[in-house]
Amino acid sequence: MSGRAPFHARRSVRIGAAATASALVAGGVLATQLTPTTAATGTSKLTREQDAETLLERRGDFLSPGALAGLRYLAGKNRPGGLVGEGDEPGAARAAGAAAQGAAVASAGLKNVRVNDPRADRTLEQTTQSETAIAVRGKRVVVGFNDSQQVYPGGFLTAGANLTGVAYSADGGKTFTDAGTLPQGPGQINLGDPWLGVDRKGTFYYSELVISGESGGLEIGVSTSKDGARWTVPTYASPNDPALFYSGDKEALTVGRSKASAAEDTVYVAWDDFVDDGQGGFFAGLPVARSQDGGKTFELAYADKITSDPSSCSFGQYIGSQPSVDPATGDLTVVSVRISVDDPTCEGGTEAFEIVSVTSTDGGVTFTKPVVVAAVSDFASIDLGPGQVARNLPLPTVTRLGSTLVTAWNEGPQGAMRTLWSASKDGGATWSATVPVPSPAGEDFQPALSADAAGLHLAAYHKNPDLTVDVLLSDSRNGTSWTTKRVTTKAFPGVFNNPQFDPVIATGYMGDYIANVATGGGVYLAWGDNRDIVKNSLWPAGRHDPDVFFAKR
Repeated sequence: MSGRAPFHARRSVRIGAAATASALVAGGVLATQLTPTTAATGTSKLTREQDAETLLERRGDFLSPGALAGLRYLAGKNRPGGLVGEGDEPGAARAAGAAAQGAAVASAGLKNVRVNDPRADRTLEQTTQSETAIAVRGKRVVVGFNDSQQVYPGGFLTAGANLTGVAYSADGGKTFTDAGTLPQGPGQINLGDPWLGVDRKGTFYYSELVISGESGGLEIGVSTSKDGARWTVPTYASPNDPALFYSGDKEALTVGRSKASAAEDTVYVAWDDFVDDGQGGFFAGLPVARSQDGGKTFELAYADKITSDPSSCSFGQYIGSQPSVDPATGDLTVVSVRISVDDPTCEGGTEAFEIVSVTSTDGGVTFTKPVVVAAVSDFASIDLGPGQVARNLPLPTVTRLGSTLVTAWNEGPQGAMRTLWSASKDGGATWSATVPVPSPAGEDFQPALSADAAGLHLAAYHKNPDLTVDVLLSDSRNGTSWTTKRVTTKAFPGVFNNPQFDPVIATGYMGDYIANVATGGGVYLAWGDNRDIVKNSLWPAGRHDPDVFFAKR
């Protein structure tokens, strides 16, 4: 077992020199059927269960809660979360939390609207809604989120378990209807990791992690809707091939103009994966899928593949891929985190994290070799008090300010997490030096970027000196100077997640990202928020509870 602590438990991670020699570019062939790479030297054939268990042991530090849940299921362990929590009574009372100090910045004066319906939280202690995505079309606002409610009590995954929540608004975000969870086909288990987009015809797209009853793999699914209320069952963007051991993670979706026609839109989904072809060939990939028929079918290509032995503690992989389409040209750029671990003795070793980009000028058929945006110098989990922590990775967020591509991420040692940004004026071929975003006293984490004619808009969680959390929104015309205001009307604390109160949810989890979309008609924000309190016989004094909140400026 590696001596590394999981990233959600770390207080500080010192990054060694960048190691990229193991990266092999394979983004040249577009295919609906995956073509495995040649086996790495020394790789032995493993069963599906052994693949899953080995990935949990060797690479579980760098996986999302949804991927951890899926791998535990595939390994026969079945428990998705950390420690078993306590139980709520059905219909438990919920009250507003006590006032907190909050961030020392002016309020934006925005109304905070609860998105999910807490009256639906009836299962024992499974009351977590967080990790948000947004898409907007006119007055129709759709919010996706992880929802622990629709899992067998106690956190066991069974066929029909569903962690993919959705809500919609028909009045521009003034009120929301909780639509429950996305539908799923026979044998499918929806595992969350939401991402949303909408095309110019008004079709909404929702990507997520899905365990397939056909392949047995942890696949990437995409559902569609015309109104945010009624959705199709997921269509697979990933291989869904029974011959493979397949584990995808941390997908993101975008919709942009087609490369072939400026009048048409293409849906792109990017993620990271682990693939074993059953013949001794194993790789960690950076896959990108496209749909040119409104999400009915997807074609898969690889921007990069890193071959390795799954049993080795030295490896490379990607996580946190973010696709973005140039509205003028239809060119696609994907920004991601590349992780390189050098640990031949499985005693800790060194880890290197880089923000990298790849670009396709032919509609996602082929890609450039990865370009390093920046090396991540350090990062840490966010300590919010006894038993309360926010796990953290330097996941990138991407937007376009006119023809300029902008990405941002968080990094820094414990107690000094901040947001950095970099820009590319040539479609991701080169990137500017990194620049920090000014912030009040405290720490910033989980940034989310958007842009419109007014400039850049950066939303992020902000840890205040009193250990409470606010959501801040910083605006800049060009990244030179920033104006910051507070979105949240009430600062909130962490939740008891170390150990985790919710038996479905991973230890240290407070969502992995928040949502920020600018449409020209406003800036739309959604985030996980712990201000409300659940009271019951187990928590007579109450515990703070994760819900989803929304604001529009």
